[in-house]
Amino acid sequence: MDVSSEKAKESLTVVQATTKTTTKSLAATYAGPILILWGVFMILAFLGSHLLVVLVLHKWLWHLWVSMSAIGSIMTFLICWRQYSRGVPIKNPALAKAGWRDLAFWLLLFAYLGIWFCIVKHWHGVQLNAFICTVIMFAYVVMGLYEPGSKFMIWLGLSVTALTLIGYYLIPHDYYCLWMAPAFGGALLGTGLYLRFRYK
Repeated sequence: MDVSSEKAKESLTVVQATTKTTTKSLAATYAGPILILWGVFMILAFLGSHLLVVLVLHKWLWHLWVSMSAIGSIMTFLICWRQYSRGVPIKNPALAKAGWRDLAFWLLLFAYLGIWFCIVKHWHGVQLNAFICTVIMFAYVVMGLYEPGSKFMIWLGLSVTALTLIGYYLIPHDYYCLWMAPAFGGALLGTGLYLRFRYK
């Protein structure tokens, strides 16, 4: 059976559109809940930090961030485990391999952050926070470059990096956390909600 070139092009266009939609749907299913989780946690952490600074309870800042990070990490693991247990909508060994690669990437990133903290000492709070935020956003950009259907990570990473730099250089440090709550946490939350409702 002969297929005209026009029909072949139409079929190819349909296949490409379906692939693109499926990839975005997978991104919404897997990245959406994690971005929502960390968006909420970051909003709470930054607002809590501002409150602790106002109340002159600086010694509790470290406890707040460690607690929020630990709880967030555990919840991220549970979300990923639940998604893995339910099964990937498309059985593809490459996707499973990518999941383990992503996990290794984040574990190594935080290991290197620990090394950098030991090398470069005497950070003040805002400087340390801006450093961590920009490193995490750099990781988002890198993942967006390599993960299929994750170009939104590039734009999220670049925009939040720009907002973090504005907060660090232009916002008085007393109000830095109030700036970062919507700039960092709000951006993660908004992107996660957009993915969930746009491509669910």
